[in-house]
Amino acid sequence: MKTSGINPKTSIRQRHPFIFWACMTFEIIALLISIASAFVGADPSLAFLALQFLLVPFILSFINVALIFVRPIDDRAWKIKVRLFEIISMLIGFVLTGIVVTAWSSFADWNVQLAMGARHSIIWTQAIPTFVILCLIGLAGYLILAFTDAKITPPFVTVLAIAALYIGVFECVINSIQVYQDMILLIIFPVNCVIIAARLIREKALELKTSRAMESQQKGNFIAWINHELSSNRFPFWALVLAFPLLGLAIAYLTLFGQRPDYIIKGYTETADWVFSQKIAPPGYDDHYLCTVAAQGHAKLVKPQRIGVRHGRQTIVNRQLCVANAFEQIIEERTPRMHRAIRKFYDTYGFPISRVIKSKFVADIIYLIMKPLEWVFLITLYLCTVNPEERIHRQYRA
Repeated sequence: MKTSGINPKTSIRQRHPFIFWACMTFEIIALLISIASAFVGADPSLAFLALQFLLVPFILSFINVALIFVRPIDDRAWKIKVRLFEIISMLIGFVLTGIVVTAWSSFADWNVQLAMGARHSIIWTQAIPTFVILCLIGLAGYLILAFTDAKITPPFVTVLAIAALYIGVFECVINSIQVYQDMILLIIFPVNCVIIAARLIREKALELKTSRAMESQQKGNFIAWINHELSSNRFPFWALVLAFPLLGLAIAYLTLFGQRPDYIIKGYTETADWVFSQKIAPPGYDDHYLCTVAAQGHAKLVKPQRIGVRHGRQTIVNRQLCVANAFEQIIEERTPRMHRAIRKFYDTYGFPISRVIKSKFVADIIYLIMKPLEWVFLITLYLCTVNPEERIHRQYRA
């Protein structure tokens, strides 16, 4: 039976013209920007691919939100198309989120010293198995609901699957809150998962509404009463009730493999840099971009001298780096206030510069740009110290 007069075999353009033309508008804008990029010397094809990478999450999110306002159609072909879109969008979201997480954060726990500006793991690494299992429970609930018909499925199975889906939704919400202040892009995937879950639960509600179990009419039968309650309009509440014992079983299972019940909470609090974080990370070491130059530049030009020690870590040093560090010492000794201002400026811009240095050619350019400043630093050292070469020699030695 169809709940709409629209033929389910019609195209997306005929069925939902607003969604179709909105997506086409996104693509046209991407194409125009790509063509315009040619006038500034960029490769239009690469620009178009980059824009696709950026636009795809927003296009999929837009369609997911729009589908909330589309009344579900009781047609198998239509449901398959929707399920296929949901699965594809979740797979794309999972991959893109993984790329962003890898690029913007690390998998190091809060007590690991990182380079200045780097971020620690979003989830405490010891609690990752708990997080993964809870997400898999939510995924299992989604798959059961997505590929079964509530009209011919026992109400207990449907409600239990919704309970599992609730656990997955809980994880999505907590993760979104954990990262929203610093990495707004990372909430796109979990928010879309919540939207898909809400839409699927609404679909199951309509299916249950059209088919009430005959056993629900019986009186004095406790099992029949439970069956009636689970298939009634109160099924979302009963799913929430079932979510707690289901979560308890999952935690009991996880304890067999070394996890603890409180890891559900500690997974987010035993971190640094995020919303629920309760730990303070050790100060980040300032990844001196001149260290990067000495390590990555052509040896004939930057002339690396030896392996030095910086913040307990080995690094390649050259004369330019040692002269700059010796000059900094002089400033710190003579004018501490000026040194703090210079240090703050350097910490702000030095680390981003070091991340830009990806090739020997760029490192060589930075080395040459710094050469006049090296001479200024060296002249200052010879004017202000008795043994300038000895001071330079002492730099970056354990």
